[in-house]
Amino acid sequence: MSVANAEAKQDTQAPFRKLVAEHGWEEAWKKNITPWESHGTAKAQPALRELIESSRLDLPTSGRALVPGCGRGFDAILIASSLGLQTLGTDISSTAIQAANDLLASSPNVQASGKVSFETADFFTMKVPENERFDLVYDYTFFVAIPPSYRKDWGRQMNGLTKPGAYLIALVFPLGLDPEGEGPPHYVEPEHYDELLAGWTKVLDEVPKPTVEKATPLNRMPPEWHLFSRLPVYRSRTVTGMKKNVTPWEEHGTAKAQPALQELIESSRLDLPTSGRALVPGCGRGYDAIYIASSLGLQTLGTDISSTAIQAANDLLASSPDVQASKKVSFEETDFFTMKVTEDERFDLVYDYTFFVAIPPSYRKDWGRQMNALTKPGAYLVTLVFPLGLDPDGEGPPHYVELEHYDELLSGWTKVLDEVPKVSNPTHVGRERIVVWKKNSV
Repeated sequence: MSVANAEAKQDTQAPFRKLVAEHGWEEAWKKNITPWESHGTAKAQPALRELIESSRLDLPTSGRALVPGCGRGFDAILIASSLGLQTLGTDISSTAIQAANDLLASSPNVQASGKVSFETADFFTMKVPENERFDLVYDYTFFVAIPPSYRKDWGRQMNGLTKPGAYLIALVFPLGLDPEGEGPPHYVEPEHYDELLAGWTKVLDEVPKPTVEKATPLNRMPPEWHLFSRLPVYRSRTVTGMKKNVTPWEEHGTAKAQPALQELIESSRLDLPTSGRALVPGCGRGYDAIYIASSLGLQTLGTDISSTAIQAANDLLASSPDVQASKKVSFEETDFFTMKVTEDERFDLVYDYTFFVAIPPSYRKDWGRQMNALTKPGAYLVTLVFPLGLDPDGEGPPHYVELEHYDELLSGWTKVLDEVPKVSNPTHVGRERIVVWKKNSV
């Protein structure tokens, strides 16, 4: 079957797309308009079943699994019954969840095991404590169902909801759509996943074996449907740099507040705020956050996605009794990109050192948007840009950066300082620059 024919088949789904656009997924489920189930797939996906039964990957057999956009729950029930994982299927449609629970009720052995449950939930707002994060996630037609503008949030949630070493099984379908076509399903290529999973390793990437029974005239996809799907499996990195104490940004005598930051504040050559709130994203052990709180008197919040880093920062704070007693600084395990604050809680100063270069370049526009959302008019952004001079084609982190990369993202800010630091750590000399921005008042 040609790609053109596949696209022609896709055009028959225009009424479905219109229904979802106007009334949402709940209405599609209520009217039983579920075209992804019309290809002989009213059961667990054969590609998933074959992957599990082949045992060619060391998939977890204890812990928790998540199936976002689970629909009727066929795949979630298979995962629970075959791998023994405590499996949660979620969907934003309550009708889909009711259908999944009805299916579960017809599977008494699985139901009795208590290994699977279904919940009406929005994947993008899910939060779980660290000890409840998932060991395996399975995504089939969920990624292609969400608007492409949500895909970065999909990647961030995959990181936020999973344990180190977790597996992500992605059955990518349908391939071969028109890049300019409307969804859902939205145009997808396997590379779209790669761009969002920088902290994961691809451990399998194959065309699924053609295990679907022969199609009937009523099916919308032909027997060779597998040619329009792909099965990549990813595994998240098993340990964080902080856990293994692999923190190269702290080498070279930098296990203290950055000299360039200290010199800037002590010189008083900028009218930096001395009341209000400060934010230090990617704070690490907290040296700079503690220095800002103690020298400027700002109520300072240091954030990091590493719980080990936050523990180290709190340990450092405990060894600084005067600062701790002032209650001017606190540390939280938080994802900068999902932070939200009320208008009166917005920050008067943000300090970024090695945070911008640590994030994948595809996240930089979101970095700029968050800087605007989290700060007050007139706020300062102090950026210690390091390391300069990297290979533009090299892999990160740290990722290649030039000063212009900040300029492109801060159109509503005025640059008030741009200089080579007067004081640097010896191995930073010639490789860093301190740039300060002030947010326009109106």
